[in-house]
Parts: sequence; structure tokens; C-alpha cells
Amino acid sequence: MHYRGGAPVLWRSPDTIQVGSSRGTVVCGLSAREQRFLSSLPEFISPESVRADARAAGLTTAQARSVLGRLRQVGALVPGHLPTAQDEVYWERVADLPQERTRALRRGVVALVGNGGLTGPIARLLARCAVGTVLLRDPTAQDLVKELEDLGVRTTTPRRLPDLVLTVEGQVIDPLRARRLSQLAHLPVTCGETAVRVGPLLGPQASLCVTCLGLWEREADPDWPNLATQLRTLPAPVMESLLSQQAAALAVRAATDVLTGRGPIWLGRSVELSALDPVGLERLWDPHPECVCSQVTGAPPSEAPDPAPAQLGDQEAEAPGAVSGTAGAPPDTAGAPPGTPGAVSGTPGTPGTVPRPTGPALSPGPGAPGAPSAQPGRTPGA
Repeated sequence: MHYRGGAPVLWRSPDTIQVGSSRGTVVCGLSAREQRFLSSLPEFISPESVRADARAAGLTTAQARSVLGRLRQVGALVPGHLPTAQDEVYWERVADLPQERTRALRRGVVALVGNGGLTGPIARLLARCAVGTVLLRDPTAQDLVKELEDLGVRTTTPRRLPDLVLTVEGQVIDPLRARRLSQLAHLPVTCGETAVRVGPLLGPQASLCVTCLGLWEREADPDWPNLATQLRTLPAPVMESLLSQQAAALAVRAATDVLTGRGPIWLGRSVELSALDPVGLERLWDPHPECVCSQVTGAPPSEAPDPAPAQLGDQEAEAPGAVSGTAGAPPDTAGAPPGTPGAVSGTPGTPGTVPRPTGPALSPGPGAPGAPSAQPGRTPGA
């Protein structure tokens, strides 16, 4: 056995120790000999080391086993050896069975759609995080495909739908593609001129859809449908290199959350990053009351070996005036007191720390100047 995540043993008071720092487990009622014994244990605690260290600390073997039993009961000691992979060491500190998490990632299939500047950084980080299969829809990304294969990542898969489709969107979410993906877990990453928005997670488990996002946009700006139609024809904007890496890391964080069963924290939630607000602006989204998405069940997607072009990919022209989702910059809620409807947390936080709004509205685009504020008495649709 070993201390969870290789945690240090810290002295707190004459009869109290703490195992670990930021998520430390406090153990009280210990004698000085017991404290000395616990502090002297090696990284891997074997029966032989227990006997030797107990003798050195002046304890009997039975006394040593008793105090170790107390630590096992509170989860400070776990069986086996300390993991060798650094990610598993970290996840052992915050959750059980980190090896199961790694196996879930290796089984995972992520389809990465888009050809903007974020595609490469996201794909490489997915590989570094042990995601087993990354499907690329960009036909010009042959060098990237080879790079991923050299890292041991599969870039094709047998007849199986992806566990997650991650789309890198320029300016606005493609609503037609999003509707085709409505029966798959879909994470949009939307690149505006000055900000990048990750989320919210869409798909069968989500209570809102891309139409909801567009309707909130329209409530903030009645001319939004006209703007969205034009923005869809524009190329993805050039992005600051540091913001690109930060946004890619957040997108991969969300993707690995989905693959390892933590996806629900991204349902109805997005985080927007910019160089001017690098800590990130978290927003919670509700279904729009005018949208019937919660009452309609889409047809199941057809099985395909890879995300089919007709299902994932090629953007299609949209009728003028159609409502599209986008990475909207939030209305100005600076100075709103905590708990005020519409007040938005500045950092990604614990689920439930940001009040879920019940009304409209989003501003025109991520970080767009001149974004209209929410109407008085109405909470932002975030």
C-alpha cells in the first residue's frame, strides 16, 4: 500500500497529522511514536517496512497495523504501488481508481471537426492525455494524422460512432451540422475575434440545443440572425498563440471529462477565454422557452465507421435570417452583487456556484465590441 497520490505526512500539532496538502486528511489522537512511525514510512509500504519502521519508532507491530488501519479507513492509504504515470498520480489524489480513468480514455473515440488554428493543438493534447482514437475531418491534415499515429493514437476506427464530436467553429456554431449531431455528444469550441468559448455540451443528455443558443442571441440583438448568416461565411479569425494553447487545453479538459463520465458538468455550461479575461468567464445556459427541443426526439444517427461527411462536416448554406448559435460575449454584469440574477462568476467554479439564469440574452459574438447589455429586469441567458 501507499499514501494516496504520494501525499506527504505533515505535522499539525502534538497529537495530529495531516496526510496531503490541498486535500489533506487530518488524523487526530496520535502519540508521538505513532506520528514518528507514519512520517518514516517509504513510498511503498510493505509488511517488512512496517515491522522495521515500527521497531525504530518504538511501536509493536500490532500497534503499527492499528494506526495504519485508521488511515486506510479514511482513505489516506490505498492498496498497491503508487502509479507511475503523472496523470494517474494526480487523479489518485482527487478520485478513486485512476487506472480506470486511463482505460476509459484509451477506449475513447473523439471526432475532431474543423480546420482552424485550434485543431492541431487540440489533437496533440488529446494524444498526450492518452485518448486512444482521434478522428480528423480535415482532408489537409495528413501531417497531423501521421504525427498522431507516431504517438500511438488511432486515426481510424471500426464501425463505431464517436463518443464525442468536438467541433472547432469559426465565429458562430454551424447550426445545420449541430442539428445533424443532435444524437451524439457534441462539444462546440467557437473562435471569435477576441475570445474563444468552450461549450456548452450538446447532445442527447443536454436540455438545450443550438437553436436555444441562437434564440438567446436574438433576444440580446434582434438583428443577430442577419449577422450570424454573414459570420458563417467568414474564415476563422487569427488567434493569439497563448490564447490558442489555453483554449485548446480547456477544450481537451472538457473532452476528457466527457470520456471519463464527468461530462454532465459541461451540460448547460460554457467558459469563455480571452487575453483580456484569461481567468475565463463561466456561463450557465437554460433551454429557451420558445424552443421545442425538449419535446422533440431526433432520429437516431446512422452507424458509420467514421463520422460521415454528411453527418459531421461540410457546412451547408443556411437561409438568410436563420438563427445560429455562437460564442457570445456575455452582457456586462460587472458590479452585480453575489447572488444577483444574471451575475456571472469570473472563473470556472464548482457546479452550482453560479446562479442559473432564467431569461435572455447573449451579446453578438465572443468579445465583440459594442455588445448590447441585457434588458433591465431580465437575466442574461447564460
